[in-house]
Parts: sequence; structure tokens; C-alpha cells
Amino acid sequence: MKRSGLFFFLALVFGSGSASFGQPPIFAPEGLNMPGTYNGFTNPPSNLAFAGIQVPGGRVQLNTDLPTRRYRTTVFADVSGGDVVGGTYTWLFTSGPSGGYFDNKWAGTTVTMNIAQPYSYNSGSDNSITFVNGKWYTMNWRDSGYVHSRAIWMETSAEPVTIDAVSQTPIPGSVTSADPVTVNITLSAAKAAEETLYVRYTTDNWVTSVLKPVTTASTAGSAVIPAQPGGTTVRYYAFSSTVGGLTDYYDMYTLNHNNNGGANYQYTVNAPTLTINASAGLNGSILPSGIVIVPSGNDQAFTITPDVGYFVDSVIVDGALTDSTTSYTFVNVTANHTIHATFTKKYNVTFRVNMNKKMQDGDFLPGSGDAVTVRGSFNDWGNSTNNPDTLDDGDADSIYVITKLLNENTHYEYKFWKTLRGGQDYENSISNRVIDLGSADTTLDVKYFNDEVPLSAYVDIDFQVDMSVKMMEGTFDPLLGDVVTVRGTFNDWGNSTNNPDTLTDGNGDSIYVGTVSLPQGANIQYKFWKNLRGQIDYENNISNRLYSVPVVDASIPAVYFDDDSLVGVYVGVGAGWNMISNPVTSVNDSVSHLYPNASFPYAFAFNPAGGYVQQQTMENGTGFWEKFPSAATSGVAGSLRALDSILVSTGWNMIGSISFSVDTSTVVQEPAGIVGSQYFGYSGSYFVATTISPGAAYWVKANAPGNLVLTFAGPEPANRAPMVHNEGPLSAMSTLTITDRSGAQQTLYVGRRDNLVLPLEMFELPPLPPSEAFDARFESGSMVGLIDNAVRLPIAIQSAQYPVTVSWDLGRHADRAFTLKNGETGEQLASVSSSGSVQIQNPSVTRLILGVEGAEIPATFALMQNFPNPFNPSTSIRYALPVDARVTVKVFDLLGREVVTLVDDVQAAGAQTLTWNGLNSTGSQVSSGIYMYRMEARPNGQGVSFQSTMKMLLLK
Repeated sequence: MKRSGLFFFLALVFGSGSASFGQPPIFAPEGLNMPGTYNGFTNPPSNLAFAGIQVPGGRVQLNTDLPTRRYRTTVFADVSGGDVVGGTYTWLFTSGPSGGYFDNKWAGTTVTMNIAQPYSYNSGSDNSITFVNGKWYTMNWRDSGYVHSRAIWMETSAEPVTIDAVSQTPIPGSVTSADPVTVNITLSAAKAAEETLYVRYTTDNWVTSVLKPVTTASTAGSAVIPAQPGGTTVRYYAFSSTVGGLTDYYDMYTLNHNNNGGANYQYTVNAPTLTINASAGLNGSILPSGIVIVPSGNDQAFTITPDVGYFVDSVIVDGALTDSTTSYTFVNVTANHTIHATFTKKYNVTFRVNMNKKMQDGDFLPGSGDAVTVRGSFNDWGNSTNNPDTLDDGDADSIYVITKLLNENTHYEYKFWKTLRGGQDYENSISNRVIDLGSADTTLDVKYFNDEVPLSAYVDIDFQVDMSVKMMEGTFDPLLGDVVTVRGTFNDWGNSTNNPDTLTDGNGDSIYVGTVSLPQGANIQYKFWKNLRGQIDYENNISNRLYSVPVVDASIPAVYFDDDSLVGVYVGVGAGWNMISNPVTSVNDSVSHLYPNASFPYAFAFNPAGGYVQQQTMENGTGFWEKFPSAATSGVAGSLRALDSILVSTGWNMIGSISFSVDTSTVVQEPAGIVGSQYFGYSGSYFVATTISPGAAYWVKANAPGNLVLTFAGPEPANRAPMVHNEGPLSAMSTLTITDRSGAQQTLYVGRRDNLVLPLEMFELPPLPPSEAFDARFESGSMVGLIDNAVRLPIAIQSAQYPVTVSWDLGRHADRAFTLKNGETGEQLASVSSSGSVQIQNPSVTRLILGVEGAEIPATFALMQNFPNPFNPSTSIRYALPVDARVTVKVFDLLGREVVTLVDDVQAAGAQTLTWNGLNSTGSQVSSGIYMYRMEARPNGQGVSFQSTMKMLLLK
């Protein structure tokens, strides 16, 4: 049975009663041979010890009465009368049809006796084995199909004995729960010294099993199975091996065995009575029915009767399908059973195959005895008979016909088989043919054998593929010599030529077209292939494409290579809360469609006025919070988006992404300069992002309303505003890192204002994530804490998994001494200097105070003149607090109308600074003029103990 280099597209398995895609066992008519230097590599070998079924009397035989399908043979080495003379030989395991016995081989192994070793399929040097005169060698080769396999050679000083008889005491039917059972075996001769005999038994139908060594004397031996509870069914068999201490792989290590012809020996420990539950489906009956009581050891017969016009479809005994029949008898009942019968109508199905092409080629000559059959899931794929369901050409038109009676409403698979002067051949170039039978007689369309038709019956088919997405990705560039081809079952998947069926783009629309002549009525499979500077790549994200060839010339509609327009993008998410977006154009923008593995069918968008709000759908350009039960990669289906213009308002915005990665420095700002923050992503905590990745979402703060334009390709944007990130602006700051048990981590920065090269507001963190998500920040809302005049820097921790580790590196500010305290109780947790860490076990500690020892605390409340003054566009306002206090700072116009509240919060004692950027409470820029700013302070929740008002001038 030949296999092409791309047989993973075509592989067929013919199993018992059905056909499916997968790896088949060796096709029985091919069998297994072992040609080698002992016979000049003649194949099939004339030496019967190394020949399979292709040679009459060949001893390499398939053994199927053990669970492991295995080919086996026995070789005697001797100078006289042996199968082979002692010495070292090379050989191959082979399997192939007549005229191609070497089509499949297994090689690459030097034999070590009594060890199961691997053999490589169609690769490796010849195998090597050393035979010793006077020794016997038993070989078991595992039939795993046309893949790598394993085999074992077992050496004995005499011919392995056979186990002629197996019996037990007490006999089956008389064993009670008090009886151990002695298993007696009779051997054909006294065993060789290398042979070990076992009895293997199970009480759970081979889910588990136990080995009992057999004690032997001459040609007899015995082993004891311990007593078992009443109602237990014990199954057992006897076998011999050269390997001791077996725990697994029993079948491969077996020399000879006696398992009662494959049925195994068994007995059931007597129980008083047993039950058989008998039932039937619609359109028939079973008698007796219901719960039938059966004395242990008795027989029980059942009669199955279909209604008029129906047939027995199946009889299922103990969950296993038996032959359809109108009666069934349980013999020697020693366990509880079930039997269920179903019934169906049957309809005539007429199969037809045109053998004209095969007759023209000389591959089918009915006058020489050739015949054609149909084999499928309805007749056990022909395994039950040598020539099942033979078709007949009654009118000599080369179309062979047979009518079968098959079950209604059933899916069947089949193929046509033929003989070639006695040799079997089947439709090996196509997938299994399919019938979905309904409730009527059916005559199937005429098919050519193997879908091979005469040249006069070919039509021209145009294949078309859109390469625009691959060209945009840079994985296909025709200017650099890249080409695209179509390969399939009709051209040997490209194996017969280096460049089969090349497609071209004649009009420059990125749609490549190629015309291939194909046989009318053929069912083909195909894919598009491309090279990338000589490297072959195919559509590996989709199944084989399918097409039924019509009887006239036709064009197949264009598709994207790898169905790119449908696949969309793949988005990686972590366990827990994630910031995500919709990076594609989809026919369904619901959360459950885009992210079916999300924890909720809704996501949370940000509303500046109301916080987080639930949404069932995800519009493009908007960012969302969503929770996921575990880390995963989600395929977000839709058309790719290479450009998006995202509307932003003054303040913090959650923005989405497009289908491609975008460097934040290339985001176009309309108008220029509206971005007033870093771009922040979230991965267990907020981080400064340099890339906007497909499917993720990001926070960004805008100084004014406008648009942010994300694009994958195009000219250098005129309004590009380069963003700076942590490495440069914060390189002169000390660090304080908070890490929880799950690994979520946030780094905060501590230093003086003169350590900063950017305004402090550039390091303001976005709004808090959902309450269940981890966050850590200075209570000012920033990732930076200034120690110019501050004596305390409060830190807030949200939703951490304890213990929490706080680590620091404050070496850059060794001129100050720091303490870390519990923000609620004042308890000191650590003295902070240089570098170090402390672990916090108590989950109630959600507020920390980083204290700056030795800092000067103002003696009185004070409000200073803003600087600069006049100003444009922003100014700083400084004030002093001798104690912790609730502070409000508001701006008013000359008519006394409130413009904006700059702060309304409890602040720590020390010097404080805030900034006004000339915006009112709605985020709009105010006009030039004189404004008043007023500060009020209330220590410890008391009434106002300090109030001061000053003027400032805004000039534009």
C-alpha cells in the first residue's frame, strides 16, 4: 500500500465496521516481510521464517487474538537444519503490494535481545542482528500502521514450548467466595531455562491485572488465583516470556500463550441470583422484557421481534454491539447483564462505478477474472468475506452496479475495490465516499474508479486566491520572487514537480489565478502554497479545501490565503482581569462572540462621569475590562483592521487597538500635542506601554478633545509625537516595588523634583482597575512620590494576594532616612535604607506610609503665590501643612463663580504642590484673565482652621 509524502492529507483507516481518518494498521493483503543479507535481500523472501503471507507457508504471521496487533515469527539458527546459520546479518522490515514490496520499510536498529526497541518508518540504515547457532529466536513486531514501530527479539536455548491446555480447580460454575482457584497448564515439552511462565488475571475486565508466576515440573505447571468476592468475574490466560518482572507491555513480551482462542478463560464467583435488564426501542419488542431474574450459572434466551416493515438494527449486550439477530441467549449467567434492541427501516441503495478508464489502462480486465466490489461501514469494509458485495455490468456499458438494503437515516462511508488478476486494489487517491441515507430508495451518481476519467471528460477550473493580507504582513512579496501555487489530490500534492500549477496576478489586484484541467465529477481536496524567498509555506490554519468538479468549465470564487479575513487575530490573555478590545471588523461584536472564553458575557467600559459600566458589545477603538478564568489565547474572528481613528475626550480614556502592532511613538494626534500622559497597559498591574498590541486596551490621558490615529502602514505621520518611557525619565529615581503572592507587581518611584526630566503629571496612573484587580500606587494617584518637602508618602494597595513583599532600592537618596509603617495603625514595618525587602502577612494592611525622617515640617499653614505668574499654559501652586488635614483648593473667576476644584482630599503634613493647566471642570480651556485661587484646611476632620485667597493671571 503506497503512501505519498503528503499522506497526512489523505491517510485512511479501514477499521472494523467503519472507516475514519487516522493511521491504519498494515493492510492484510500486503503483510510483513523481513528481507536481509541471509537471502540477498530478496523480497518477498524465499526463507519461510522471514516471509509473510505473500509467500505460501510464510511464517511472519499477523496475530490478532491479543489486544496488541503484532506480526511474529520464530527463527532457528544452526549450521544444519536451521532457518539460518549463526552470524550477524542486516535486514529490513518491509510491507508493500505486489511489484512494490519495499514501498514501506522500518529500519535503523541494532537488536538487543529481550528488549522492545523502536524502528524508524522509511528512514535509517538497515537493521542488524546476531544469531547464535543452536538458539531459537522469537520476534514480535507491533502493527502500528505506517508510522514508527517497535519490535522485540527473544532468545531461547530450545524451541519455545506451547501451552497445550489450561484448566482450573474448582471448575467454572462451582467457585465460591472462599475458594482460591488453581490454574493448571500442560506444556508441549519441558521449557527452556530462559522461559518464564505466567498466569495473568483480571477482575475488572482488564482495566487492571495481576501476574502470577507458574511453578513447573517437566511439562506441567500451576499458579493460584486468590479467592474473590461473590459475583466477581475473573478472566485469565497463560503465557510465556523471556522477560521477568513484567508490569506492562505483556503482549509484545509474549513467546506463546493460551487465551482460549482469544476469548480468555473465565469464571464467576457464585452469587445467589443475577439480573438481566432487557429493553427495546420503538417499532419492535423483546421478550421477556424488564428485569429478568436468572439463577447463577443458568442460561437465559431472549426473542427479538420487529414490527411489520422494520428490521432489527442492533442488539447491544452489556454496552457492546453484537450481530443483528432475532434472538440472543446468555449462557452460564454469572454476572448481571443488559440487553437492548433497536429497530429501523431499510431502503435500497444502488451503487454504480464506471470502470472505463481502468479498462482503457489495462488495470481492470473482467475477461481475465477481475471483479469490482463495494466495501464500507455497512459491510465491515469487506473484512468478513474475501469478496463482499460484488458489482455486475449486466448491459456491458462498463458501469458496474449493485443494490444494497441499508438502514434509513444513517451516515455511511465506502470505497470501490477491484481485483487485478487476483491482487487487491482500492480507491487510494480519494477520501472515503459518503452516503447520508434518508427515508427513501436511493440511486447514487455514477463514479469513476479513483475518480480517474478519460481525457475527453476533463474541464478547465480556475483557482483564485487573494494574497493581499499576506502581502501586507510581509510574508508574500512577488517583487522578491515569491510565488503561490495550488496543490491537491489532482496533482500529487506537488510531489511530482518542483513548482506545480503556479498562479499569477495578471491585473495587479492581488488575486492570483491559475487554470487546471480536472476530470468531470471528481471530488478533490486542495490547498494554496507559497514560498517566502525559497521557503515553502502552506495554508496550515485550515482544513483541506473541498471541491466537486462540474461538467463544464468553471471558476472557484477567490478566498484569502489561510482564510485570513475570517481568522482575524489571536489575542493572549492572562488569568484574572485584563484590558482588552475588539481589533477586527466582525459581523457580531458581542463579548461572548469575540471572547467566548471570558468569565462574563459583558465587559466594562469607562465612563468619566459614572466609572465602569457594563456593555454586551465591544465597539472598535474602545478599551474594556474583562475577567478570564485562566490564561489562554483567543482567536478573535473578523476582517483585519489596519487603520482606526479613535475619539478621545479631555481626561483619561481607555482606547482599543487595530489588527496589527503599533508603536506608541507613531500614533498620530489630531490636534497635535493632546496626549498628556504615558500609554498604560495592564498585566497584573499597570505598566508603561511602548506598543499597542492587537486585542489589548490602554489608558491614555488627553489635555483636550481630539482623535488618536492608529495605522499599520503608510508615510511618516506629520503629527507624530514621540513618547518617552520609564527608562530615561525615571533613571535618577529610587524604587519601591510591591509584589503579591500571585506575582502581580507594581514599581513606584521616589525622589526629588529635580530628579525628574518630565512634568510630574506625566507619571499620574490611570483610574483604578476593577475592585478585584491588583493595584498599588501613591495615594496622590501617581507612580512617583516626591520627597522635596514631604514627610509622609501614603501608598494604597488594592486586591493583593497575601503575603505581600515590599522591596526597595533607595541608594540614590541615601541622604534621607525612611521608615515603612502600617498606614492604619502606625506600626513600623521596616526601617528603609539602601536596598532590602519586608514581607507583609496580614491581609488587613492595605495602606502603607513611607516616612521621610528628618524632613522639616512647616510650623504654620501657608498659601504661596503661584509660579509662574502670569502663566501659559500651566502654573504651580504651593502651600504648607503643619499637620495632616483635609485640603480643598478651588479656582474662581472675578465674578466669584467656581471654575474648577484642584484638590479635595486628606493630605499629609509638609510642603505640597499642585498644578493648574487652565482647564475648567468640564475639561474646556478657559479664556485669558485674572482668576482667584482659595485654599481651606480642616485638621482631623474639624472645622476650617485656615483659609487664604490669592490672585493669578492667565495670558494667551
